[in-house]
Formats: sequence, C-alpha cells, structure tokens
Amino acid sequence: MSGRPLIIWAVSDGRAGIEAQVVGLAEAVARHAPALVVSKHVAWRGPAAWLPPQLHPASKAWLKDPTAHFRPQVDGDLEDDGVCGALITEKLGVSQPTASEHLRVLVDAGFLTGKRIKQWIFYQRDEKAIAAFLKAARSDV
Repeated sequence: MSGRPLIIWAVSDGRAGIEAQVVGLAEAVARHAPALVVSKHVAWRGPAAWLPPQLHPASKAWLKDPTAHFRPQVDGDLEDDGVCGALITEKLGVSQPTASEHLRVLVDAGFLTGKRIKQWIFYQRDEKAIAAFLKAARSDV
C-alpha cells in the first residue's frame, strides 16, 4: 500500500449490541494492519423507520405465503381475506394492543391492507406498495 492506513467501516443500525460487535471486529482487524476504524450507521427512511424490526414489511415472508405459516382460521380465508390480527399477534409474541398499533401503522403507510370480518381485522401485504418502497430505498443507498 502507499503508506496510508486502511479505512475500515464498521456499519450497523446503531443498536448498542450490534454496534459493539461490528466495532470489535473492525478493531480486531486493525490490530493486524494499520487501519482507521470509522463507525457508520444505516437506517430505513420514511414510514418503515418507525417500525420495530419484527414488523418491518420486507422481513415478513410469512405474510407472503400465509397458508404455509398459519393454521386455518374460523372466519376469513387466508389467501382471499388475509391473516387475522389475532394470529399475527400470536406469531409475533407481543401484546394485542402493541400488534394492533404497529399493524395500523403498516396499513397507514400502505404496506398492508386491512379487511374487517365480524369483530376481526384481516391483514394482507400490498405487494405493489412494498415493491415501490424497496425500489426507492435501494436508490437512496
């Protein structure tokens, strides 16, 4: 090399545990060669930035193929009507109010559609909206 130290980017989403791991790995490499460790943070922009990771629309493949991941429902068809909010709450392992609020945010952002059947709300992914969001997110990176 030309005498300049290697620059190592330690990229994380800023959460303490993740940050410590990537910086630790970068520092371990820097012990073997002259290097400058630079911390960089990445994050989703727009409506998805407010969501916890387990509810991020791009990470929920089980909503793409609900029949493979959910038991049959009494009301509503998994394919035609979507997945009942109660089953999503159960799968995520969070309280019903928490799941309902986050699902509402996803509906408001346009990533999911909600359909009321009796006292239940059934959710489906809006594939066009998710694809448009991911395309825009990739072009911003």
